[in-house]
Amino acid sequence: MWQSINSVDKRDQAYSWLNWGLPARCEKIAASLEQKSILAAAVRRESGGVAPVTPTAPSLPR
Repeated sequence: MWQSINSVDKRDQAYSWLNWGLPARCEKIAASLEQKSILAAAVRRESGGVAPVTPTAPSLPR
């Protein structure tokens, strides 16, 4: 499958990368994992005095 990429014009390759994105499922799973981590942090705080963690959005590549 990847062997044919070398036969494609470099400009077309660049456009393909620009249009590439993660499947919608990834965002759903990421949100689920974030909620689980927030819940786990709250449980740890209640049981052991762990400092709270504020979730932050990842920075976008430039």
